[in-house]
Amino acid sequence: MYEKIKMTVFMFSHSKGIKGKTQVLLTIARSVIGRKGKECVLELEHGVFHYKEGLGELSSYYEVYYNKDYSPEYFDQFDLCKSDVVIFDIGANIGITSTYYSDIFPNGVIHSFEPNPDTLMRCEKNTRNHSNITLNKVALSKSVGSVLFEDNGGTSSHISDKGIRVQTNTLDQYVKDCRIKHIDLMKIDVEGAEEMVLEGGIDSLPIVDNIILEVHSRDLYKAVRLILESNKFELVFKREMKNTCMVYWSKAVNKA
Repeated sequence: MYEKIKMTVFMFSHSKGIKGKTQVLLTIARSVIGRKGKECVLELEHGVFHYKEGLGELSSYYEVYYNKDYSPEYFDQFDLCKSDVVIFDIGANIGITSTYYSDIFPNGVIHSFEPNPDTLMRCEKNTRNHSNITLNKVALSKSVGSVLFEDNGGTSSHISDKGIRVQTNTLDQYVKDCRIKHIDLMKIDVEGAEEMVLEGGIDSLPIVDNIILEVHSRDLYKAVRLILESNKFELVFKREMKNTCMVYWSKAVNKA
């Protein structure tokens, strides 16, 4: 409850004008009564965002700009002045993290991945004015093909044994097809499928410098840790929260 109150205050302070602040209050009220489904638009300090009614999809704005969960500043060796950074946003949701990276690295290239067709429509709207974002309608996984994808709304959609069928690709295949030579930062938030993303990208990990992961279980953390440590990554920082854990990995610490 305390976290929701903090999020509410933060979103209210970032909303623009009376209309925006009213929209935030309506969003909170609808979230409390469990109403969702309608698409809404809200002007915030860092942009205008389309989102599904309720606080679910907007929570990524709070995570990005208040918690700073996906900031490259966690990595001491990350060159914030580098102009040609390449960033992968795997699990882009409605595109708030992608636009964040686009804004701080206007000359960089952001490759974003979002398989949910419903969420993708809002992601397209939110990123359309950012020419350096390449949006991919695909789930990165351990094999090329398709999987079932369950849409629970908000930010909790995930690969499942029921739901809609979405296309999958592997990180390795995508990197090969796009002839990508280097990845400065890779953010992965795919609701439990993080291990599968890494398994499908083993051959590409040598060209990745930094990784930000959100994991939801101890077993998943152990699995991704084994993969990353065996590929010369070191843990930079770990922040545990209720029901989730943010972990930051880097190879740059080995170069210092």
